[in-house]
Amino acid sequence: GPGFVPRVRGVLDEHSIQFTQVYSSWLTAGQTVRGQFSTLCSSLPNIGGAAVYIAHPQLRVRCLQQLFKESGYQTIWLNGFAKSYHNKLLFESLHGMDTFLDIEYFRSRGITKWLGDWGLGDRSVLAESLKALEAAAAADGNKELSSGPERGPDPQPVPSPKGRRDPAAGGKPFFAHLITLSTHHPHSIIPEGPVPEAIKAAAAGRPEYLGYVSRLRYADEAIGDFFEKFFASPLAKNTVVFVLGDHSITTQPHVKLNEVQRREMAFRVPFGIVTAGLREPARIEYPIHQADVAPIIAAVAGIAGKVTWLGRPAFSGEGTPWL
Repeated sequence: GPGFVPRVRGVLDEHSIQFTQVYSSWLTAGQTVRGQFSTLCSSLPNIGGAAVYIAHPQLRVRCLQQLFKESGYQTIWLNGFAKSYHNKLLFESLHGMDTFLDIEYFRSRGITKWLGDWGLGDRSVLAESLKALEAAAAADGNKELSSGPERGPDPQPVPSPKGRRDPAAGGKPFFAHLITLSTHHPHSIIPEGPVPEAIKAAAAGRPEYLGYVSRLRYADEAIGDFFEKFFASPLAKNTVVFVLGDHSITTQPHVKLNEVQRREMAFRVPFGIVTAGLREPARIEYPIHQADVAPIIAAVAGIAGKVTWLGRPAFSGEGTPWL
């Protein structure tokens, strides 16, 4: 780990509360939207059946973005691929997301470099996303983000609740859902992600794993750059970043694993709560499920409402049982 993700580890070790045992529940196709459904709607992802985003986009559940919207927040979705893929635009539009910035938006900002099979390279998309969020926090940010064809349904004017608005920024607070893509399988070695020589030699017979390591090296630099710019941004004084994996992978490393390790690895994801001014970084060792993430975010943000959630804000004990 320290050999090929040093910058992300540094951010998590110095600026975050890390949950070290976090699990997703996916068994079949649509892994990303299953993870997003579990995370944003605090539910299990229809295990064994069709992904909810794809087959049941009008399901009557209350998701995190709806709760933020009702609390006076802008809701913004950012992704370097097509917003319509796997019904993301339809599902999230119906569940509280107002503004959608996808591949066409980022191309309009001059980003054209495609990386892998699933969209524009994370490094440029993350840098441009930070600019978009800074604009959202400004007085005219909503107007800036709402221009062009990359919108969801027209957002309804909602007054900012007391205590939420930053007078220096002038704009409404935002809830943003930003998805990275460059570590998505299938994995191949890329020039932007040089594999450390020691790992290249040790895992010479596992090209898929070496490709995965290469993508992690690239992601480490991309995410490291993002946080470096974020910590220097005015946003850092009152913004919390929740870093989460949507799902895990089954790509096997070169080291020997037993059956329990292999099974567990397929469902374990990273999760850290990152703030610039964190007084005391911490590691929480007990297990939680992705369904616990929405209640945790709501608790940190201090928002509440009637919800249909299975998870719990797991700061004082184990989270929801996982399958």
